[in-house]
Amino acid sequence: MRLTLPLCAALTALVSLAACPEIRVVDFDAQADPTTTPEEPGDDPTTPDDPPSPPGDVDPTPADPPSDPVVVPADDPGCPGTHLCAPSVPSGWSGPVTMYEGALDVPAPPCVGNWSETTFEGFSGLDTGKTSCECSCGDADGTSCAGDVSLKRWNGCGGIGFLMDTIELSSDSCVDLGGIQAASGWTVEADLKVDGGSCEPWLTERIPEPTWASQVQVCSGGADAAQCGEAGDGLCLPAPPPGFHPDLCIMAPGNQECPEGAYSVKVQAARDYDDTRACGECSCSAPKGSCDADVDFVSGSGCGFGALLVESMSVEAECTIVDGAPNHVALDAKATASCKPSTGYVDGEVEELDTITVCCIP
Repeated sequence: MRLTLPLCAALTALVSLAACPEIRVVDFDAQADPTTTPEEPGDDPTTPDDPPSPPGDVDPTPADPPSDPVVVPADDPGCPGTHLCAPSVPSGWSGPVTMYEGALDVPAPPCVGNWSETTFEGFSGLDTGKTSCECSCGDADGTSCAGDVSLKRWNGCGGIGFLMDTIELSSDSCVDLGGIQAASGWTVEADLKVDGGSCEPWLTERIPEPTWASQVQVCSGGADAAQCGEAGDGLCLPAPPPGFHPDLCIMAPGNQECPEGAYSVKVQAARDYDDTRACGECSCSAPKGSCDADVDFVSGSGCGFGALLVESMSVEAECTIVDGAPNHVALDAKATASCKPSTGYVDGEVEELDTITVCCIP
C-alpha cells in the first residue's frame, strides 16, 4: 500500500517547490519483505544499502559430507552400529570369538583388526565314506567222497531172489570179481559224504580315505568391551571381519552340545583324524556238498587203461541186470562241494583329533 500526503499538493500550489520540505514515500509491502529491493535505492545517501539477511539462523560454513549412520539397537543402548552386543559367555566356554567356515579350495580370510589372534585352524564335516568288506570263497579243492558202499549180487532182479555175494567198495577202488561173472542182478547201498578239501578265501576291501567338507578358522582378540544389553550383562564388541560368520561365537574343547540361549548354531571342528579301519578276517568253512557215484563194471586185466566198460550203474539205481561178463568192478565217486564265507566286517574307526565345538549366534 502507498500513502501520499495531500498537504504536499496544496503547498505546491502556494509555495515554491524549493521551499517544500522533502517528503519520503514509504512502501509498507516492500518493507514487510526483507528480500525485496526498494524501488528507489539510494534515496538516503547517508545510509548504505545492507544486503538482505537469509531467513533464520543459518551458518554460512559449508556442511561436512554425510557419514554412515550409527545404528543403535533398541535393546543395546550405547553399542554403536560397528559393534555387536554379545550375551555373556556361559561357564565352561571361552569367547566371544569370530569364526570362518568355508570351502577347502579357497584361502581363509586372515584374522585381522580387532580379531587378530588366530585361536584355531582346522576342518569340519568329516566324511568317512561308504565302507564294505566282502568275503567270498573259491572252488573247493582236494575233496573226496568217503563212506560205506556195499555192492550186492543177486541171482536176478524181481521175483524171489537170493543174495549171492556182497562186495565192499571204496572211492576209486578196483575189485576183482574172481573170474568172469554170468549175468546177475546188482544193487548198491551207499552212504557217501564229502570229505576233506578246502576253499581259498577272497577278500574285497573298500575303505575310502576320509575327506573334510570345510575349513574352519577361529579368531579372538576383540577389544576392551563395554557392557551392553538391557541387563547390562552383555559385551559390546567389534563385528566380525568380512567373510566370517556374521555374529559372535563361543568355543569349548571336545564335542559339546551348545548351551541354551543365543549361542545356538553348532560347528564341530578338528585339526586331524586317525583312521584305524580295516576289514576283519575272511575265512571259509569246510567244503560241504554231495557225492555223485557210479559203479563201473569192466572187463580186462584191471580197471585202468585198456579196460572195457561193460556197464555203469548209479549208486542210487534199483536192481540192474549186468550182461557182458565183467570181471572187475570200481567205484567212481565225485564230490560236488562249496564253502561258506565268513561275514565281512569293518574293524576299527575314524577318530577326529584335537576337536572343538563352536557355537554362534544365528
